Amino acid sequence: MIWDEEKNRNIIAKQKTVDELTVMYLSGNYESSIEIKKADTLENLHGSIPVGKALVRCFLDPLKKGSWYAVYETIDENYGVNAGETA
Repeated sequence: MIWDEEKNRNIIAKQKTVDELTVMYLSGNYESSIEIKKADTLENLHGSIPVGKALVRCFLDPLKKGSWYAVYETIDENYGVNAGETA
């Protein structure tokens, strides 16, 4: 996981509020680089991460229903190196 405010400005989902992301999920209307999933538990939510995308947001349902949302987005390849990789 990388925390870089400069690079985060390029991630669409980081510029959206939780409410905006929830509306996007419910309407099914969002950019092709974004995929949003919803599940009752975190375990079920992260069972299948979309190929070619990174987890950029995770939050509880703002409607207080107890469900979780995960937002995955295609990011630049130069965003960072996975912790397990070596140079």
